[in-house]
Amino acid sequence: MAQLLNSVFMELANELPALIPRHKVAELLGGVISAGYLANLDCEKKGPRRVRIGNKICYPRKSLLEWLQ
Repeated sequence: MAQLLNSVFMELANELPALIPRHKVAELLGGVISAGYLANLDCEKKGPRRVRIGNKICYPRKSLLEWLQ
């Protein structure tokens, strides 16, 4: 099982953009995590590291994948 998860994360690392807007996370991860859930975690300082670009919240690919693991 661990080997399967590692291959999934390696595939994601190759396919995801360097910065992922919060509103696109669900779409890019197949609905596994919602934007609302990430927003709630951000309020509690428990989610992945984020950056603000203008009025958008984005997650660096590496930060999001590390948090998911």
